[in-house]
Amino acid sequence: MQKHRLLHIRQWGAPSAPPLVFLHGFMGTGADWEPVARTLAARFHCLAVDWPGHGQTPLSTAQGIGYAQWNAVLNDTLTAHGLPAVTLIGYSMGGRLALDFALRYPHRVQTLALISANPGIGDPAQRAARRCWDADNARRLREDGLPAFLQYWYNLPLFASLDAVPGRKPAVIARRSGQDAKTLAQIITTISPGTQPSLWPHLSALKIPVLAVYGQLDEKYQNLTREMSRRHPHIRTVGVPQAGHAVHVEQPEALTKIIANFLGDASHE
Repeated sequence: MQKHRLLHIRQWGAPSAPPLVFLHGFMGTGADWEPVARTLAARFHCLAVDWPGHGQTPLSTAQGIGYAQWNAVLNDTLTAHGLPAVTLIGYSMGGRLALDFALRYPHRVQTLALISANPGIGDPAQRAARRCWDADNARRLREDGLPAFLQYWYNLPLFASLDAVPGRKPAVIARRSGQDAKTLAQIITTISPGTQPSLWPHLSALKIPVLAVYGQLDEKYQNLTREMSRRHPHIRTVGVPQAGHAVHVEQPEALTKIIANFLGDASHE
């Protein structure tokens, strides 16, 4: 059996401190979490991974693409770094993967924080529509190239609030420009919410403290997050003012305080 290629990890803080593992979103890298991690590193050992096909982790077709395959690699990576159990913090695609990981490997997750995360699409017609949309996104990546796709992607209404600060959206696009379009085309179809089994019915299986954060300018994810708390009353939900979907980019200081407060409360539960 072929050994999984481990995920690249950036680290901040003392290895002896409680570990926090950060999972980035589509087209991101672990470096996206640096403003949050550097502050939390005063109390925690912060580790931010690069998912396969992102940043410094190459996409290995031998190990496959998918929630089960990528989380198996994450599991191996935690083992290789001597981390039997961690706090897992995931944004968007990383939040979907974090929730999936917590359900697959419950013994490895002590606390869970989901930022702008969707537990899945339950309606079959909506799932099919999302698969079609992401297939079209893959075509855009292959045919138009990454620079054109980045302009299209970050002009979607989901990211409109990035324009609130001059220069912020161009900076995000510049950080994404080093990725490979063909690799991202493979990922967007395989890790699409349209391919993810709906995890809504499994939220009640979570027996750990869970935080779900949304930007108050992101109406779609505000509704999703509130529905999560209705399905599982022990999920703590927090809205971040003056933030849209990319909460960790738009309001990193506020998000850092929310995570720190949550972890402080969780440690006494």
